Amino acid sequence: AGHGGVDEGTIIAGREHMEKELNLDIVLRLKELLDTQEDIKVYYTRTTDWKPSLHQRVNLANDVEADFFLSVHCNSNDTRSLHGTEVLYDSRWDGAEGMTSGRFAQILSEEMEEGVGLFNRGLVPREHNLTIVKYAEVPVALVEVGFLSNSSDLQRLIQSETRQNIAKA
Repeated sequence: AGHGGVDEGTIIAGREHMEKELNLDIVLRLKELLDTQEDIKVYYTRTTDWKPSLHQRVNLANDVEADFFLSVHCNSNDTRSLHGTEVLYDSRWDGAEGMTSGRFAQILSEEMEEGVGLFNRGLVPREHNLTIVKYAEVPVALVEVGFLSNSSDLQRLIQSETRQNIAKA
């Protein structure tokens, strides 16, 4: 779950809606779904309101040699008309065999589009300026589940059902 602790991420409506809380809620819902799967082992960088450093997050994924690294965020922009989901990933391995960040991001993007129904802004190659994407040695994707700065996305994201659908996707 992106952000946490003193790092609140995007804050909307006078602190009524904080990105760190929405991210954590989505991840805890995902945790409930994954904990029932005997063949899946998941490591979480946070399941409470604290802020591990970006390097702590990356080091965990690298140290356990994770198969995938998923980071969950909400987007924001000064241009309030921007809306929808997008998935950021490391494009440096696009030509590699097997599962890559690009393939992982594509799966997540398709599942979000089908399961959540927000506008799909697609994939964003973004290894620069993103520690998690740049330094993870495993397929990594950062999912921006919607724009808190867009009133329509915000109204969807504050609904429990939408966050549950995001977790399922």
